[in-house]
Amino acid sequence: MKDKYRKKYTWNWEYLKQRRDDREEYMNIYRKVKLGESLNALEQMAIDTLEQNLNFETLLYFRTLTEVNLRKENEEIVSENRNKSGWFSNMMGWSNKNNEEQ
Repeated sequence: MKDKYRKKYTWNWEYLKQRRDDREEYMNIYRKVKLGESLNALEQMAIDTLEQNLNFETLLYFRTLTEVNLRKENEEIVSENRNKSGWFSNMMGWSNKNNEEQ
């Protein structure tokens, strides 16, 4: 009986919307924690409440999503910096400038 209620409850639109809102809020706050930013009192209270209300698997899933997003952002920044200041691209730029001057 309990499983039937749980299945019905988890496919409810209200539940899905609440889960999405909780995920977005938790991921935004957890991102700040991972980046070493300080949390204000409201954010600290929100993350404490979410950690009490959500189960372990859900928290682990949200944290994993946040860490994957942070890795992707970091890789994008690193690749942009490589494209801007690589030694090979600088050398190619130098040879192109010499060809244009001649």
